[in-house]
Amino acid sequence: MTDNEANRDAVYIFATLVAAPGRGAALRLILEELATVSRQEPGTQHYHLHEAIQAPGTFVVYEVYENQAAAAAHAASPHLNAALAAAGPLLGAPPVITTASRIS
Repeated sequence: MTDNEANRDAVYIFATLVAAPGRGAALRLILEELATVSRQEPGTQHYHLHEAIQAPGTFVVYEVYENQAAAAAHAASPHLNAALAAAGPLLGAPPVITTASRIS
């Protein structure tokens, strides 16, 4: 079985969140807590938080779920919705969420 075949049901999510000026540290705390809880969800294979080197306060979350059901469960989770509500006033722009399937 190839690596691609083993992951054909996996769902990859890339979320980019940009803090409003002066709000990066507060947004980071919310996202760090969200990452800690999200990593414990069934079906979560990877959940990594990154901050752009060239643009402090710009956060990219890389998420991998074993299948669509696991990704949907995360999207409906109370902790995600609470984090998004708390993060809302700290954002300088709407989050950009990209859901992808693996090509290679």
